[in-house]
Amino acid sequence: MKNIIFSFGLLISLLSGASAQEEIFKVLASKGTNKVMTNGSTEAKPLLIGKKLFKGDKLVLSEGCYLGLAHKSGKTIELKKSGTYEVSKLGSEVMAQNATLGKKYLDYVVSEMTAQDEDMAKNRHKYMAVTGSVERGLESIKLIAPANNIKSFVITAPTTVRWNKLFDVSTYEVKIMNLFDELIYSTSTSDTMTTIDLSTLNKSNVNEVQVLKVCSKNNNEIKSTDLALNYIGGDKGLKIKKDIQELKKEMPEESALNQLVLASFYEENKMYLDAMEAYMNAMKIQPEVDDYKVLYGKFLLRTGIGNK
Repeated sequence: MKNIIFSFGLLISLLSGASAQEEIFKVLASKGTNKVMTNGSTEAKPLLIGKKLFKGDKLVLSEGCYLGLAHKSGKTIELKKSGTYEVSKLGSEVMAQNATLGKKYLDYVVSEMTAQDEDMAKNRHKYMAVTGSVERGLESIKLIAPANNIKSFVITAPTTVRWNKLFDVSTYEVKIMNLFDELIYSTSTSDTMTTIDLSTLNKSNVNEVQVLKVCSKNNNEIKSTDLALNYIGGDKGLKIKKDIQELKKEMPEESALNQLVLASFYEENKMYLDAMEAYMNAMKIQPEVDDYKVLYGKFLLRTGIGNK
């Protein structure tokens, strides 16, 4: 009888231990002196990127902190106030959200930010170096877009195109031509970016290629190379638009992590201009979190944008 009672007690103990060791979150980004107290421990240890957080853990966040976490369900949470947090309670809060489509893309963000196949500390400077904006005395306009050998796509949502600044150009002219070299859209700006609503140019919603070029308004010899805008129309375009709406519905908060999930979706669909904007939005929301700059730098390099 004693053996039966002992075995039952042992089973309960094992089950309780397994429950406490249930992974709830993974750390994606951290700013400040943030620490974790594991279940049953009174010692707080530094939080590292990629650290798994379990049900019985507690987080201790410093003043001026930031912590970005990925939940096992594919949802995200950001902590921005100092204090002590119970991982189990944070998990319950996150479970109140809805996320199905977003999990796939959050998983990709997690894999990128917690990569174990490279020395992130060693490569950190390399990735962050390409995110800076540098004005140079160039002779031609360089579009900040994917390399020519990387096919990029757009849909009806407004698309932003950027280029480098030239010291001797005060006004830029943006032109969009069809494949017959006929002008279908033009605008002028003193800025180094323009946002185009392609739905006004492609009302029939068919797959189409348009060509964008930027030149000096006062000197047409100062110009960019052509940028192909491969428009996604038809059923595929409608499906992508529906998925974007679903993702944004799942992630209504304008948070840095949610922008990274959107960037992952855009990149998978080769919508690199949109992905770039989402990465930039993430950095605008959390400008002091270097982990997001590193992730953006990796994106710029693998798409060839960083080489420009």
